Amino acid sequence: MDSLNSLYEFIDRAEKNRKYLANVAVNFRTPLRVIEKELSGEEKNSLESIKKNLDQIIAVIYSKSDNKLSAASLGVYKRRIHSLIKDYEEYGKDPSKMASWDRKISIRTPKEKTVKVLSSEKPVDSSTIALPSFDNNEFQAVDLMLTNGKGRIIVPRDFTEDDAKKLKAQIDILANIFS
Repeated sequence: MDSLNSLYEFIDRAEKNRKYLANVAVNFRTPLRVIEKELSGEEKNSLESIKKNLDQIIAVIYSKSDNKLSAASLGVYKRRIHSLIKDYEEYGKDPSKMASWDRKISIRTPKEKTVKVLSSEKPVDSSTIALPSFDNNEFQAVDLMLTNGKGRIIVPRDFTEDDAKKLKAQIDILANIFS
């Protein structure tokens, strides 16, 4: 029966067979350790139960984390667990498949940070953020072109970096709920 321990063993085998680099193996073990504390006995012994209940498990961890783990981090952990289970189901059950597994290693280059300031006086492409005129000295509105229409965020003019972090955390939660 496929269990949580099967995933740990798969990570070890994949690392020994050079399918996972050491840092990738660590990146897969970390979310397993985080969710392991919240798993019931049935879930620890069944990958199907973990897959079925992963959203609820992540939600419980988020509610108990006291802001130690952000919604974005938990979203990354959720993706990694899904990816790990997919790899395990495809390559971990049959040693011949592990041997023929040609895992591509991608090396990422750091992106340049750029800040684009848009003026509400210039015409703006609809795929970018537009800052409309907003006749209120206390608030600033930001219109966004989203996948299924427009969105608007209204923030105070004295919006701080801490406020931005709080808003980002709420948006990350929404992204995780709807992903």
